[in-house]
Amino acid sequence: LLPLDETVTLTSSHPEPIALNENGARFTLSAAGPGEMQGYVYEVSTDREFPAEKTRVKWNRDGSLALRLAVPGTFYYRVRATNQKTELTAPSEPVE
Repeated sequence: LLPLDETVTLTSSHPEPIALNENGARFTLSAAGPGEMQGYVYEVSTDREFPAEKTRVKWNRDGSLALRLAVPGTFYYRVRATNQKTELTAPSEPVE
């Protein structure tokens, strides 16, 4: 199964490194893809290669996902879009 020939971009509401306080840090990831997409698969990892054992996956119908980090570290994010046939695009460029 080949990925769809569409591109998806990912941006963060905190483009600078995020500082954690006693409540952690909250921010939003926003995906932008073709209008006919049915949802987005967000991946968050502590490793730029996104190995399964270090990656969390979240599904969302719209292009926005609110996150809260509770532990310090470096995190990477990427997103894929899906159409009605559940075909996925290639992953977006990772955001750190």
